[in-house]
Amino acid sequence: MTNGKVTRVTIGTLRTNGSFTYNKTYALEQELKKEKKKAASALLRLNAKADAEPKKKAAKKAAEEVSTKVENTTAASKVDQRASNSSVSLNSLVLLTILGFLGKANTLEELSALNATRNSEFVALFGNDAPPVNVSRETLRRVLFLAEPQRINAFVRMMTEPLLLQVKNDKIRFIAADGQANGATGRRKKGSTKLSGVYYIMNLWDAEAKVCVGQSLIERKKNEIQALSDLLKGLDICGALITADAMNTQKKTVEAIMMQKANYCLAVKENQPRLYDTIRFLFADQKYKIESEQAESSGEYAQDT
Repeated sequence: MTNGKVTRVTIGTLRTNGSFTYNKTYALEQELKKEKKKAASALLRLNAKADAEPKKKAAKKAAEEVSTKVENTTAASKVDQRASNSSVSLNSLVLLTILGFLGKANTLEELSALNATRNSEFVALFGNDAPPVNVSRETLRRVLFLAEPQRINAFVRMMTEPLLLQVKNDKIRFIAADGQANGATGRRKKGSTKLSGVYYIMNLWDAEAKVCVGQSLIERKKNEIQALSDLLKGLDICGALITADAMNTQKKTVEAIMMQKANYCLAVKENQPRLYDTIRFLFADQKYKIESEQAESSGEYAQDT
């Protein structure tokens, strides 16, 4: 703090192993300050005892040169070294996120690496709208935390929709619905092996186009059933076959699928005993009828009688 004004100065770096390294700019600034003091002292001595005017002028000139270097270095040290990368277009980072999404880059580290290796191609395609060469994981993290998930999801859907239109109509369009846990959001209590407070994400995966056509965060006070029903409402899945696990075998899910004029193939387990037994007996009855007809046509049924 100088005259009530607070200024940040980067002195050096303290590493986790305990070693400390001075910042090069700071070290140079301190060295020049020492030289300035030496030159000033030399000038005072010359002024006190030197009679020759040329010597006094030479000392004064040397002191002024050192002073100029110090001022330039001090000004440079006040410039944030990150300034060249501190202003980043949000659109370019969103573009990078979408490109990473399509290129199966699922983590911030993978997004940063993708940009580093393919940046020249991005610049050739998008020009000034391309992301900067060096985009760190932390920069991406800060920006994506500011984004609204639903609007990003809508943007991704708009970007991927042309891919879905390219799917051949002579094939059945399979869309798999599944909720996945994001383990990185959980916390493990001391002495426990289980994670608590884990967030879940509902995904809709188009098996033919090999792209995620819908995704939403399952809020803590909601479940997969509600999330899937809400997600299906905004999709064009007419004629598609939606598959899901037993958790989503619910009337609400079926109604949401049928409202979009799609078909469904849902798993049934013993957690719904009445439905499970009904379906099991239907198959058993059909099997019995087929076996009876086969036996009757071969004459076995008459002999047994």
